[in-house]
Amino acid sequence: MWIGTQWTYGASRYARAEYRVTDPLHSDAAFADELQRIASRIDADVVIPIAEPSVLALLPRREIFGRARIPFVSADVFARIADKEQVLAAAGEVGIAVPAQSVVANPAAAQSVDLEALRYPLVVKPARS
Repeated sequence: MWIGTQWTYGASRYARAEYRVTDPLHSDAAFADELQRIASRIDADVVIPIAEPSVLALLPRREIFGRARIPFVSADVFARIADKEQVLAAAGEVGIAVPAQSVVANPAAAQSVDLEALRYPLVVKPARS
């Protein structure tokens, strides 16, 4: 989609239409319900969520899409492979080297991180995208 002098992020010049829906990080149920209504209205055969939050929102609710298919593994399998901490633990169990990690579960826990003990370079990222 062209707005002013730039392309909007994620837009495709090959898309027939564009729809605005609730952010799945804000309300996964509302996102799924809105997308189901759109898929039904346009008689979609397939729904392909792209970003991890949208996949995590849709897979547990795939039955609401009727004949429209969501071509992914089960919700349980996807949740496991999307869990970075679980994937890294599994990698370590089978001998794949993984970097040292610290999990900071909330802002209060961040206050207790020993900054002097950190080794650089350092990567900080969420457990879920």
